[in-house]
Amino acid sequence: MEGLVLLAAGLVVAVVGLGLRSGTEVKPPELAPLGEQAHRRIEQALAGQARALEPRAVAAGHIRELQAALEMGADRATFQDLLDNEDWWSSVRTSFPLSAIIADGPLAVVGPGASGLAESEIVRRAHEHGVASGILPGNSRAFIAAAATVSPTKRPGVAPVILVATLLDGPALKTVTALTGDSVGLSDGTRVLEAGGTGEPARELGSLVGREANGPLLLGDGRMGAAWPAGGGLWLLGAFAAPPPPKKPENWGLWLMISGAVLSFAGLVAIVVRRAPRDGARPAERSADQATTASLLNPGTPAPGPHSEGHSRRPVMGGGPPPPASPVADPLADVRARSHDGSVLSRAVDVAPSSPARMGRYELIERIGEGGMAEIFFAAARGAENFVRYFVVKRMHPHLARNQEAVNQFIDEGRLQSGLVHSNIVPVFDFGKAEGEYFLALEYIHGKDVGQILQRHVEQFGRPLDFRTASFIVHDVLEALAYAHSQIAKDGTPMDIVHRDVSPGNVLVSYRGEVKLTDFGIAKSDRRVSSTEVGLVKGNASFMSPEQARAEAVDVRSDIFSAGLVLFYCLTNQFLYRGETTLNRLLRAAVGPATSQFDHIDKLPLPAAKILRRALALDPARRYPNAVDFAQDLSAQ
Repeated sequence: MEGLVLLAAGLVVAVVGLGLRSGTEVKPPELAPLGEQAHRRIEQALAGQARALEPRAVAAGHIRELQAALEMGADRATFQDLLDNEDWWSSVRTSFPLSAIIADGPLAVVGPGASGLAESEIVRRAHEHGVASGILPGNSRAFIAAAATVSPTKRPGVAPVILVATLLDGPALKTVTALTGDSVGLSDGTRVLEAGGTGEPARELGSLVGREANGPLLLGDGRMGAAWPAGGGLWLLGAFAAPPPPKKPENWGLWLMISGAVLSFAGLVAIVVRRAPRDGARPAERSADQATTASLLNPGTPAPGPHSEGHSRRPVMGGGPPPPASPVADPLADVRARSHDGSVLSRAVDVAPSSPARMGRYELIERIGEGGMAEIFFAAARGAENFVRYFVVKRMHPHLARNQEAVNQFIDEGRLQSGLVHSNIVPVFDFGKAEGEYFLALEYIHGKDVGQILQRHVEQFGRPLDFRTASFIVHDVLEALAYAHSQIAKDGTPMDIVHRDVSPGNVLVSYRGEVKLTDFGIAKSDRRVSSTEVGLVKGNASFMSPEQARAEAVDVRSDIFSAGLVLFYCLTNQFLYRGETTLNRLLRAAVGPATSQFDHIDKLPLPAAKILRRALALDPARRYPNAVDFAQDLSAQ
């Protein structure tokens, strides 16, 4: 009886111990949530670095010269040239390995290219919110980037975007490590491109390369590692501390199982001893008892009686790949510019057969030029006793006679220039209309324009004009401007005349040495009937002030700037603004002289360099305030 009690007690204790042991088994920590936490930490640290660039992108978009180029519809080649060379973009070039202007596509990119700039998520969000930042994938590299829209701008279509970016390199990743405590790297799936962290982060993170898509992994140094897509086939790597293993519970279950087994064994022994054969016991009974004892002591030995089946449970584990990400796009258009030809004395051309032989009392002898407003003829007016006097006749294009604004402008030119009586201004003697066509008659200057004189001098002597000759010409031009700028209307108020087309073709020098300024056709005056359309730029693009090229309000200091450009041209035989097309020269003019061009000016003889530095100042407030002061500086040399 005691044996059965011990056996039952032993079995109960063993079963209880087995239950305790299976219920307190230590389970390893789940890795996925830990990887997500590390990803959030690293992303927040990188986002902070990217946000710090946003004010720089906004400031770059407010550069005045850049806005002027955008509003004038510069093409991609011109924009690339501007960003590569102009001084106003130099601080961006030196501060950022990558900078770009993006419209319907990249207008210009400075630095190593990043793929799909126009379709990038950062540019898309900048269009939506005005400014955005983040990680920008490139070709085997990544950038920390910020983008901002350029506003306001008159350029049609979607607002252009300025993008600036620094490399996501070792120093940037070390900053992330300092904030998060994680080792961070960048891979292309075959090698670690950049790494930051303590110890040897590149070696530590190298075990993740090629296994980036496998999810969080336990690394060889006892840390955990994970990788996240960064776009463009790149992966962001992170190694972070694994949590300490959970403390194992006391092995009470095991001890109870052992104790239960001992009790069961003792009970079995007691039963066997009690059932040992006495004298007279039958051999068959003994063999049955022995078989039962053998089956209990050796579980592998089958015991007589019915068999029971056992079931085992095996844990099933599974997972899936992380979801992918995607990008977007946008559009744009361009602008036209118009130019004006102001030369009165151009290379002689025969009178066109369709042109009339006379305009009123003027006989048209030879057609010597053509501008956007009129044809220009060498003409004669004859009188009694073989009297003849020669003039220049500007005949308005017939198709413009139906345009009242053009007619008003032509009438304004006649009225304005006829009222300017000065020895250095070509006078207008007559204004008329013959057979429905308007014309102006001006004094004929027997000589050449300054552009022709300079070219002839270079051909004869192999060099431009000397400072004394050039300053003599420009001095007299300034005398003409000083007179025009100071004109007072009959009611005593200033007329505010600004020539707006001071250029070599409009400065004539007679064979007697007289210098004459001509062509006030696009002059600005508050007394004019006609007006220039807002945003329409008129004049010679090679000799414009920045504010005139940008179609902004101009005053007498704009003519000062143009006179300075004429002086520079006479001394160097070069245009300060260079470009293959009128539009490109206009864009250069809108930007104004760059540092490299001022360096060229500084190499001129000292009086010229000092005078030109002031006359060509980008800020009108730093130029000569009027033509008189400019002329005095020239005459003092």
